[in-house]
Amino acid sequence: MASVLSQTSHTFDEYLILPGLTKREHRSDTISLDTQLAREKNGRHINLKIPFASAVMQAVTGVKMAQTLGQEGGIGFIYQSQQIDDQARMVKEVKTRWVLVGAGINTRDYRERVWKLFDAGVDALCIDASDGYSEWQADAIQYIQDLWTDVPVVAGNIVDARAFRFLVDAGADAVKVGIWWGQICTTRLQKAIGRGQASALLDVAEARDAYFQQSGIYIPLASDGGATEDYHNTLALAMGADWLMHGRLFAACDESPAQKLKVDGQDMKEYWGEWSARARAQGNTLRYDGALFEEGVDSLIPATGPVGPVLQRIMAKIRATMVSSGVSNFREFHEHAVLTLISQASFQEGGTSKVRVRN
Repeated sequence: MASVLSQTSHTFDEYLILPGLTKREHRSDTISLDTQLAREKNGRHINLKIPFASAVMQAVTGVKMAQTLGQEGGIGFIYQSQQIDDQARMVKEVKTRWVLVGAGINTRDYRERVWKLFDAGVDALCIDASDGYSEWQADAIQYIQDLWTDVPVVAGNIVDARAFRFLVDAGADAVKVGIWWGQICTTRLQKAIGRGQASALLDVAEARDAYFQQSGIYIPLASDGGATEDYHNTLALAMGADWLMHGRLFAACDESPAQKLKVDGQDMKEYWGEWSARARAQGNTLRYDGALFEEGVDSLIPATGPVGPVLQRIMAKIRATMVSSGVSNFREFHEHAVLTLISQASFQEGGTSKVRVRN
C-alpha cells in the first residue's frame, strides 16, 4: 500500500515567528540582506544584495525586468519557452547594463541551449520544471557540470529531503523548493502532487543543513511559490530559504513584459502560467511536445507600479522582523528563528475583520 506521512502539510499562513532578544546593534540600517545564490563553483561566488529573483516565465522576466531587478541587487531568469537564439539575445542585452542575469533551461534541448547562453554571458542557469525529482534533470545537471563551467545550476522544483539529496548528488549548485497550487499554476489540481510550502521548506532545509554538516558544502535554497502576502517572504527566509523566486509579484510590475490593460477603470496586467494554453501557443514547441493537458491558466492581476517601491516595501518588513528576532543576517535567521504553529482562531485574531478599515 502507499506510504502516508504522519505530518500534516502546512502553509505559511499557519506559522508565526516568536520575537527574539533585540540587542542594541539590531537596527534596520544594520541588517544585511546579502545572500548566496548558489554554492561556490570553480572559485566563483555569486551573491545577491537582495534575496529576490524573478521567475522563468514569459509573463514575468523579459529584458527590462531582468535589467531592473539586477540593478536592484537581485536577479532575473529569462524564460526558456522560446527559441534558443532569442533567449541568448535577451541575456546578452541584459548584460549590457553589467548586472547579474540568469536563464531558464529545460531537460530536452539543454545541450544546444547552454552553449548559446554561455556565449551570451549568462551568470546562472535554472532548470525550469514543476517536478524536478527526475533522472532527466540529473542528466542535464551532470552534462553541464562535466563542462567544467563556473556557471551554477539551480535545480528543482522539489518538496522533500529525498529529492534534495538526489539533485545534490547529481551536482546541483542550488535547489528550488515548491510545488503548490498557485494563482496561475494548477500542477496540484491536475496531477495531485505537491506539498504545503512551509512543510516543504522546513523538510528540505533540514536536509540541507545535515548535508552541510556531513560534507562542509552549503547548498542555497530558493523558495518558489506560496508567498501571497508580504510576510510570507519573511517566513520563507526564517524557514531556511536563501532567496525567493516570484512570479505574480513581478508580473504585476511595470517592468514585466506582460501587457497592461484598463479594466473597469483599474490598471491590470496579464499573467499566465508557463504550462497554460497561452504559453504553449506562443512558446517553443519542443518543450511542450506530447503534453495533453495544461498545468496553468491565463489571467489578469492588478498592476502595482514600478519594481523598486514594491521591493522596498517588502524589504522594510523583512528587516523589521529580523530586528525583532534578534538577528543581523540570513544565516543567523536560519539558526535562531523560532517558529510556532497557529490555530485557525489565532489566524483570525491577527486580522482586521472586527473593524472597518479606512484607506
